[in-house]
Amino acid sequence: MSTQPNSVFISDIPDNSKQTQNNLLFILDRYAPGYISNSLRFKFSKKSNRFIAFIDFDSYENAVALTKQTLAIQIQNNVPYNFSLMKYKQSISYGAYENNVLYANHISVDEKQAINCFHTLYHPTKIVCKPTASDLSSWYILSTYQTIEQAKETKDYLNERKALGPMSSVYFSYTNSKTPQTQTPQENSQKASSPIQPPKRKVLQILPLTPVKSLKEKKRRDKLSSPKSRQQPSQQNEIEPLPRITIEGLSEDDIKTIRNNLMKIKNEKKLEDYIIRVLNEKIRTNVCELCQERKTLTNLYQFCPCKHVFCLDCLAPNLNESIKDNQIMRCLHNKCQSEIELNEIKRIDLGLYQKYDNMLLSMYVEQHKDIVHCPNPYCQGYIYVNTTTSSMMNCELCGYKYIIGR
Repeated sequence: MSTQPNSVFISDIPDNSKQTQNNLLFILDRYAPGYISNSLRFKFSKKSNRFIAFIDFDSYENAVALTKQTLAIQIQNNVPYNFSLMKYKQSISYGAYENNVLYANHISVDEKQAINCFHTLYHPTKIVCKPTASDLSSWYILSTYQTIEQAKETKDYLNERKALGPMSSVYFSYTNSKTPQTQTPQENSQKASSPIQPPKRKVLQILPLTPVKSLKEKKRRDKLSSPKSRQQPSQQNEIEPLPRITIEGLSEDDIKTIRNNLMKIKNEKKLEDYIIRVLNEKIRTNVCELCQERKTLTNLYQFCPCKHVFCLDCLAPNLNESIKDNQIMRCLHNKCQSEIELNEIKRIDLGLYQKYDNMLLSMYVEQHKDIVHCPNPYCQGYIYVNTTTSSMMNCELCGYKYIIGR
């Protein structure tokens, strides 16, 4: 459906219900005198998934008057409707800059909403959209009009009204590049008033060169004349002795890393903090402290709270030995008492997890005399015994019943 010269294109309509039509007619009666009654027509847009509408006017001036009030209508009536003189149908093209081109840069709003601003007063003959080279999230628009006067009037109007709209940070200008071969005095006066000025020439100032040797000599004299250097002249080239700290259990890589950074550390507190940081960063470097091999994070386990890191391959045989010796599994680091978490043993081996769990249960039963094994030789259950009375006891695991005397 094509629009007439005196028609206004309305976009961003959510639906074509009776309520929406009445709301739109109310807005037209209030803001658009001169519109032709019964000329309102709707159409569904597949591109925007919304409805669009067309309304005819008795004159071109009345149609322009409605488009100028788009922002006021949106704010006062809380509606998203956009009013423009025509629907933008031509495809985006690229062309040279002309004097009748309106230029706007750093546009970050919706493309359709920005294009509607250039259709407020006149019909552009061509519109160019192109991403900004410095910022691909924004773009600039070149809107070509039939005359320079149309471009200038549109520019002045948009510059006056942009503070109320979504393009408040956009700079509008015209006469961007080419100059027509034949110009009238009126066009020359308009070009003189263009906001775009030719770039200023930069003048390179050459300063006198100061010899490097003189600069070095001056710095040396300033350093010697400072109060700090006069008080401690004999300590300029001295290095403070480093404290000797012995920490057992460090790997060769740890010792090598610490040795390479000892000269940067000035006191004992910083040295201790540095050693602890190196040990804590082992988990981030994916290195086992026992085999010194790089492993994946899923194949590593970190003890708490000591933060020592070992791979599951090294923990499995040590866990098996702890079960055989009926001992709790502790950290493999020398003199470290951190215990392994029971749930983490499932990552090593489910069979070892069951054996370790039974071992912990047996150790608990041995420490508590009021808990006994179930008399059923085929049951692994445990029963809490009340020695103050004699009663019938029942194993909750296998259901075996027996009497315990006083």
